[in-house]
Amino acid sequence: MAHNGDDAGKPRTEHHETFEGFITATKWGVALVSLALILMAIFLV
Repeated sequence: MAHNGDDAGKPRTEHHETFEGFITATKWGVALVSLALILMAIFLV
């Protein structure tokens, strides 16, 4: 049977939680850097 990405029956492991934390931190980091660049473009130009 094909794997459909449903991991409901599998226990969460430490590396999955670490990876999700990394993805969350990366999203916030990209958002903050983007905001800083936009604000610099508005106020420094």
